Amino acid sequence: DMTMFSDKLMHISPNKAKKLLRTLIDKTKKSNGHISILFHNTMFEPIDYPGRSNVFWSTLKYAKHKKGWLCSPNQLFNYWKRK
Repeated sequence: DMTMFSDKLMHISPNKAKKLLRTLIDKTKKSNGHISILFHNTMFEPIDYPGRSNVFWSTLKYAKHKKGWLCSPNQLFNYWKRK
C-alpha cells in the first residue's frame, strides 16, 4: 500500500491501484507465479484514507475469482515445509 499511495513513491489513486494490482495478478497467473501483498492496518481508516480498504478487498476478490490461492504467511510456510 505504501508504494502505491505514498506522495514520495507512486502516489496513485485507489482506482488506478486496483487496475495495477489486477494487471499484476493476471501477469502472475500466466507465469504461474506468486504475489505477496502487504496492506498496513492504518490504510483501513476511511477518514484519512478514503477508498483504500476497497482496493484491498477488491484485490482479494479478483485474485479468488482468478483461482488464486489466498493464504496466511503461516499457511504458506507450512505448504513449503511439507514440500
